[in-house]
Amino acid sequence: MQQQVAIEDIRTVVSNLATELSAQLAANKNVAIGLLLTPDGLAMEEIAADEASEQVVGAMITGDAVAAGAAVVTDEGAVYKVAGATAEGLAVEEGAVVVDAAAAP
Repeated sequence: MQQQVAIEDIRTVVSNLATELSAQLAANKNVAIGLLLTPDGLAMEEIAADEASEQVVGAMITGDAVAAGAAVVTDEGAVYKVAGATAEGLAVEEGAVVVDAAAAP
């Protein structure tokens, strides 16, 4: 999956990433970012966490498909949303998992 990307588009993406990182760090979050670029596609993951919550965002892009998802986890539970798209269509799922304090050990 090789494609020439305009330098202006690269600058925009880098600027948006810097803004997002600055906001997470300003909120006293620990942040980790992973990027993997291969001839077949691009994968990325961002994790932002503090003592109260963890936020995970990820995406995978190939010439045939795109998959992306996000989740926020706290002591009370988690909310998530994932999506995948191909030439055949789009699938989206979202939901929440709530921790029942009475059932917790």
